[in-house]
Amino acid sequence: MPENLTPRELMDQLRELQAGRSAVTDLVTPGSDLHAVDRDKFTVLLNILDRHTERVLQDFDRVLQPK
Repeated sequence: MPENLTPRELMDQLRELQAGRSAVTDLVTPGSDLHAVDRDKFTVLLNILDRHTERVLQDFDRVLQPK
């Protein structure tokens, strides 16, 4: 990620990640209509989202640190 992102851009990325994670969480919540869901693939996706979220948080910390 570019190092010159603004706090607003970083917050937008975090909100996007949060929305995606929320949608996936809804999909993997046990229910009668989700018997065919491949939970292993969703777990991989959640891990990807977690790693990306951590990178954005680190970028956010870097932007907020005084130079």
